[in-house]
Amino acid sequence: MSTTIVGIRELTHNAGSLVRSAASGARIIVTDRGRPVANLVPHRDEDERRRREAAETASLNAMLSLVDQSELLELASASDAVMAEVQW
Repeated sequence: MSTTIVGIRELTHNAGSLVRSAASGARIIVTDRGRPVANLVPHRDEDERRRREAAETASLNAMLSLVDQSELLELASASDAVMAEVQW
């Protein structure tokens, strides 16, 4: 993602092109007298983010359901034993 720094005056004169740039993935930092005061970033659809996270969770749960629980317990016990031997 590219980053562009613009002052408020440039933002007001070039708002359309800066918004299009942000919509296509650019990050715009707006400054007031050289001090950053705002970010113009691409819009993120929260519903889409939630759907994507739900799909990832469902996929992970499906993979975990294929794992033998007794094997996980054995691995955890072995890991605990190794960690107990390590001197920190």
